Amino acid sequence: EAWVIEGSYGSSNESWIPRVMVRRSGEDGALASCFVGVIEPYTETRAIRSIERLPATLDGEAMPEGNVAARIRLADGRTDVLVALDAENPLALHPCLSDGVVSVPDCNLTTDAELCLVRLNGAGQMECVALCAGSFVDVAGIRYEAGESVEYAEALRENGARRRVR
Repeated sequence: EAWVIEGSYGSSNESWIPRVMVRRSGEDGALASCFVGVIEPYTETRAIRSIERLPATLDGEAMPEGNVAARIRLADGRTDVLVALDAENPLALHPCLSDGVVSVPDCNLTTDAELCLVRLNGAGQMECVALCAGSFVDVAGIRYEAGESVEYAEALRENGARRRVR
């Protein structure tokens, strides 16, 4: 546990919150760890119903654990799918993002983006998408293409039509 102050500067409300600390050592040099966390700020009612980590694959082969996919089910029936891929790949593990298009089979999602967030409506259809360092996201045959690889892009789907926001 770690001691924190609640509130802003000048507050004297103290709390102890859970923490994770890991110390690793090795003789061959390179080490890498992957921790996945979702922080949900709320006061009385939670917006998140459940969170689960999903496997990411490339050509059917499981991606190393530094590549993360998660499904976040919201209380209002919508679902967020988050994909964060290890672009640096310090241990040179394969398959990796530079090997091709990554899939999240549990969500019928494919992308070449390092980071993407897709919000699905209650019927499982793409409602909005944001991607970083990539060119496309496809969910169940509905494809959002930014053109060439872009630093950041986002779009909304309204009444079946795509509207690029940024």
